[in-house]
Amino acid sequence: MCMPIPSESTVLDHFGVVDRELRLYIAVGANHPPSGVIAYLKYVPSESPQPWRLAGTVFMKRVLPRYSPKHVDSSSRGMKRVYDPRLGCFVPVVEWFSIAKLIDPRSIAERLLYSCRDELECLALELVSDLVSLGVPLNTIGVAGSIMFGIHNPTVSDIDIVLYVDDERLAEVMESVRSVLEPVPGPRLEELVKGVAELHGLPTELARLVYAVPRRGLYRGREVTVVYTDPAPLRLSEVMESQCLEMVLEIEPNQPGFLKYPGHGIASRVRVGGRVLENVEVLSYEAAYSIPMYFGGAYMCRALLQRLSDGGFRVVLGSRECHTYITRSHYLPT
Repeated sequence: MCMPIPSESTVLDHFGVVDRELRLYIAVGANHPPSGVIAYLKYVPSESPQPWRLAGTVFMKRVLPRYSPKHVDSSSRGMKRVYDPRLGCFVPVVEWFSIAKLIDPRSIAERLLYSCRDELECLALELVSDLVSLGVPLNTIGVAGSIMFGIHNPTVSDIDIVLYVDDERLAEVMESVRSVLEPVPGPRLEELVKGVAELHGLPTELARLVYAVPRRGLYRGREVTVVYTDPAPLRLSEVMESQCLEMVLEIEPNQPGFLKYPGHGIASRVRVGGRVLENVEVLSYEAAYSIPMYFGGAYMCRALLQRLSDGGFRVVLGSRECHTYITRSHYLPT
């Protein structure tokens, strides 16, 4: 579906981006610089046979083997990078002039109501319909991944769902997801937990928390991945200074923003280098780091500490400028 080139407020997380050379990207977050869309490259045209085909004719090769800051940076290495003062770093962008098409995942969910063209699309339609029947508004449900680009293989592709939901309704929407998806079988769940722990250097305890919320499940035997994200850009102050540091974050539990992508919330205290900072913004570009923080507690981590133009501070997890790690801290507040 072609769309006019929009303002940044209409380019949300997980929008599909197609450039003029038929390379396929996924938009990251909803805060984009004036020159283009922050995104990572996922598929490129290929002359050799692949499981995915664009318009049934062009083979598409996946260039992002796994989801991690390292792999995303590697797959997007040839992209234009611009400095974004609100993020305080150089980010990969698809410039407006090179964009041929933008795809809103919500438009795919709506289109399926009128036309599902193969077994996988019809299965995705049934899943969307089940969520709507439980009260999840259709205009908040997106169908992403290979179905969004129209390159899916009906026999081997999974279903990717994106839910654009306000913090106030997140718990309700998650319960709806939990009720329509069957749990991932034990051996598969252990495989997922092990993969996340190894990929991101997480303790197994924290890796298991990543799947304590309904993000992965089975729908009529097909694996489904669910991402929760914001329906509008975040309000971000400009960055004056950034440092990669080790610190302890004290997090109050049940902050819904930590369950979304990008993850965001507040650390009640940040202890770094003998200093104590209070009410510090936390922004995470890796769900494996932020989702455990939803459950609260103290976390030792390495991350970017940014001083902001409004006088506050921000901790950024999962950036290419700072190799992030997190683990539980044994620090006891006084």
